[in-house]
Amino acid sequence: MLWLLHVTAALAQRPDEGGLYAFDAEDQLRQLDGPAGLVRVTYSIEGPNVTDLDDDDGSGLPDFPELVAFHAEAVLEMYAELGFRAPISEEEIGEVLGGSPAFDFYLVDFGGNADGQFSTDGCDGQVCGGFMVMENDFQGYGYATDEDGIRTLTSHELFHAVQAAYRAGQESWIAEGTATWSEYQYDPGSTDFFRLCDALLDDPGRSIDQPPAGPVPAFAYGTALFWQFLTERHGPAVIVALQEAEDGADGLEAVDVALAQAGTTWEAEWPLFVSWNLGTGGNQGSLESYPFANRLQSVTEEQRGDTLSDDNRFYPLAATYYTLDHPGGPLWFATADDPSGLQFSLFPEVDGGVAPAIRSWALEAPGALDLGEAGEIPAGTYKFMGTYPQRADQSVKIAFCVGDEAAIAPCLPVADSGDSGDSGESGEGPTGGKEKPGGCGCDHPGGAPGLLALPLLLLLRRRRSVTAHGPAQ
Repeated sequence: MLWLLHVTAALAQRPDEGGLYAFDAEDQLRQLDGPAGLVRVTYSIEGPNVTDLDDDDGSGLPDFPELVAFHAEAVLEMYAELGFRAPISEEEIGEVLGGSPAFDFYLVDFGGNADGQFSTDGCDGQVCGGFMVMENDFQGYGYATDEDGIRTLTSHELFHAVQAAYRAGQESWIAEGTATWSEYQYDPGSTDFFRLCDALLDDPGRSIDQPPAGPVPAFAYGTALFWQFLTERHGPAVIVALQEAEDGADGLEAVDVALAQAGTTWEAEWPLFVSWNLGTGGNQGSLESYPFANRLQSVTEEQRGDTLSDDNRFYPLAATYYTLDHPGGPLWFATADDPSGLQFSLFPEVDGGVAPAIRSWALEAPGALDLGEAGEIPAGTYKFMGTYPQRADQSVKIAFCVGDEAAIAPCLPVADSGDSGDSGESGEGPTGGKEKPGGCGCDHPGGAPGLLALPLLLLLRRRRSVTAHGPAQ
């Protein structure tokens, strides 16, 4: 269970000098260097901060600091293989501290208040170097084993040191999200990674770059799911590009640069990302999703019913999910509000899991959309998803309905006051060209479904005779 303090804004005292989490005068300190000389671990063998001194491997040294040195060096080597900069050594920004230029770990008792933190020694502009303070024995913490906690903390906190080598003080959703992402790169079985990703699935309607206010929330860590999605699609180079972009950009602008270098955009990636998120947990099926989808919870949904009616605010780079228990027959989508920029999809449930979308659409103006293309949608359970897949300064709020013609009536646009209400025999269509239907950009099998505004829809309802092929024209 990861409880972290990410300290980069101000220079910090090292634990052998003082500070919030520090050694006591009664502690007897020892130092242990990693096999490659990349890491030095300082720990206590007696005193208030005494570490776990078990020596099960018979090396003559306590296993706990040995494991810290081993995993920390393995993590640093992994970062180098992926193409990241190494953490800045203190000798690059000032004097050598800790007795060597190696990256320093200090094992102290956090008393259950946290379990690790990266702290800053000094900076050259926005590039900073520092050290790691870590819980000394994990007694009372939720890790399955000491080694599980060590793997989690070394991979997570050392990535903060990597971030500081590009630009310290990155936005929390990038800083904590990519640090949590690094846990999975080092340990694909990381339970901490899966647990934290669930925080994003639990709040999918929130913009990814807008975590809740206050102390760094779980949502910021949970954005690791997005960074892993990009890694599954484009490889870890996209995260390297993100950090390189942070050297001169910030937040969403840095992501823009990284996506462009990967040959893609938010508009291309985001709808697929939120679709993958639908295929997690109990929704697993033939819908493409993560290789670890079964380790995640199901995405949180807003509403379930045999029709859907909601007045929802769609935030940029977020998504909202619903379940529709369709009784079979015609199925329509309607809104009287401007839905520009929004995208919607309808996914069937097959054998208890979600299958690929049978309809995806984007409306350019208010109107009604026949999802069955003048036919019928088979009875069954469907997932309905709406998303705003782009950067934007404002959200889009619309009232919409999904169901048969009667169910969508409250969401239909109001007719043009200049409409004469004729029968459509003027040669300009059933409404004499008076209605102002919106446009439709659709990507689904069988071509674009019909888009109707109020007068035409009411005419169809008067003439409608139910057959196996839908309303007669």
